[in-house]
Amino acid sequence: MALEPKPLHARPRAAKDDGRRGDTPHEMHALIVQAAEERFRRHGYAKTTVADIAGELDVSTAYIYKFYDSKMAILEAVCSTTLAKIGKALWSVAESDDPAPTRFARVYQTLLSESVNLFFNDRQLYDLVRVGCSSRFPAVDTHKQTMRGVMRRIIGDGRADGTFETETPLDETVDAVAYTLIQFAHPLVLETEIGRVDLVRMAAVTARLVLAGLRK
Repeated sequence: MALEPKPLHARPRAAKDDGRRGDTPHEMHALIVQAAEERFRRHGYAKTTVADIAGELDVSTAYIYKFYDSKMAILEAVCSTTLAKIGKALWSVAESDDPAPTRFARVYQTLLSESVNLFFNDRQLYDLVRVGCSSRFPAVDTHKQTMRGVMRRIIGDGRADGTFETETPLDETVDAVAYTLIQFAHPLVLETEIGRVDLVRMAAVTARLVLAGLRK
């Protein structure tokens, strides 16, 4: 059985240095993001400094700045990694062998469940993504493009097999569908609606109504 890796803060530390032997730049980017995310989760973004993150890795603060020019840049990388987890789950649905209508409906439920699990099971992580949204990080736009790409794939498959109508330009269809996904993806919207609305039901109802408009 493979052992789960220990959190960075629980690993034995080497002597502090300006660098880490054997780590490639790509690996260091990943290690910094992981260390930052763990630190942000424990202490929050505001109470974490770049020096704290450097301390998690036993490197100098100056060494961290070789990879990220500010704490905000590190936060953006953490947000990007977080949102990419949701994107991965959505692409898993889009690339499955299920019929296009089934995949289409599953995207709504998967987006909702993954977003709620990531954003609201950990308040600190929610705060990070909220800052990312208000700061208009490119990672947020990338996440939106992922949702568009997923729906373009599914709608394209449905058109190819004769299930969905083909008269409406594909770009217009994808734009409209992607817009209906926002309420199940945006952390600020979800925070407002959780506890007030049955979001699982609304995701299912929305998917059914949009599907009805897509069918021939």
